[in-house]
Amino acid sequence: MKSDLYTKIVLTVIAIVLTGILIKDSGIISAARAAKPNDGVVHVYIDGASSTAFYLAEPIEVKVQ
Repeated sequence: MKSDLYTKIVLTVIAIVLTGILIKDSGIISAARAAKPNDGVVHVYIDGASSTAFYLAEPIEVKVQ
């Protein structure tokens, strides 16, 4: 009986993986791409941060390629 359960689990996992591969290659789900800003500036809005977070924070270098 344990081998039957093991076989069912393995076959189910294989079926799920094959279905995922089929959906990925079918074009139903498109690839995610980042939008390029027109002026080279990215505006960031921060919501819900405490005021001390900005007082103690240092600038973060960001490299955009």
